[in-house]
Amino acid sequence: MRKAVIVGAGICGLSAAEVLVAHGWQVELIDKGQTAGGRFASRWFGNRERRIDIGAQFLSVRDDDFMTAVQRWEDQGLARHWCTGIPILTAAGLQSGEDGYPRWLGVGGMHRMTRRLATSFAVRQPATITTLSAGILEWRLSCVAGDAIRGTASGPPVELVTDAVILTQPTTQISHLLGASNLPLPNGLAAVRYDPCVAVVMDVPSATSALLQHPGAVRVEDAASPLSWVASAKGRGEVTAGDLLLLHARGDWSAAHQELTTAQLTDQLLADSMPTLRRLGITRDLHHANGEARLWRYSRCVAPHSAPYLRLPNLPPLYLAGDGFGDCPRVEGAWLSGRRAAMALLAER
Repeated sequence: MRKAVIVGAGICGLSAAEVLVAHGWQVELIDKGQTAGGRFASRWFGNRERRIDIGAQFLSVRDDDFMTAVQRWEDQGLARHWCTGIPILTAAGLQSGEDGYPRWLGVGGMHRMTRRLATSFAVRQPATITTLSAGILEWRLSCVAGDAIRGTASGPPVELVTDAVILTQPTTQISHLLGASNLPLPNGLAAVRYDPCVAVVMDVPSATSALLQHPGAVRVEDAASPLSWVASAKGRGEVTAGDLLLLHARGDWSAAHQELTTAQLTDQLLADSMPTLRRLGITRDLHHANGEARLWRYSRCVAPHSAPYLRLPNLPPLYLAGDGFGDCPRVEGAWLSGRRAAMALLAER
């Protein structure tokens, strides 16, 4: 039985694993997080009574293969149809944003979808691959428990031997790993660029109605605003008691403030966002609400590689995939990149 190690248990790594396992491969996923899913993440408030997604917000579909996967997740009770357009706030005012393309939400949270998918595979986490070493026909990987990138690694390294490797981390982390392993960087990889994103959630348990009405979210395309996205858990149909308000900051605002503490990020983004919120009809005083911030350092790829995946030449199979490759929407693009990398691996073996 052929064996592959996939680094990253987000939607890209899970997509690749699904293809390989369906063709008889033995697959192990390695992820530095405590749980699978990557940016499919949620946050609970009120003794886990209220929840809102803080990373990936929804699924949109253009590709037929991804549509088949989303429909399967819908049949399994993991996804539900949400809307066919999201309002857009511009400097000129609020526009409908209706475009006819369906969007889906994760039932019980986007995180539940990826964590359910991950139960079909062997996942080693939290763990980090620190080096790769190529043999004639195989790879040897040094794996340590914990997150070595953030300095939380513990215990002696474990050596993994595998026929093939698929790396699905953000390309900055892929480049770091290739450099530490004395492996060449593919052309164009260094040019891939991500925007960070500060996500702030405000808990408003006393809200009797949704802070944003259906569909419960607004895109912000106004250069005068620090925000790119506002969402209401109640407006999205995710909570019945109170409300949770999610603020996603623009990439430039996030980059300029990413060295602040989480408490400072919460206070600063809320203060800077009040004019935008008032334009959306949110006039409630949120300064005394319980709020939390999270920084996504690699939130949105703004300069992807043109190829849907890459393979390092003249070595045993080593593929690079993820939302930093191709030109599809973020979740769909990551899923397609993992699938296509896995299919390319099958074709050569």
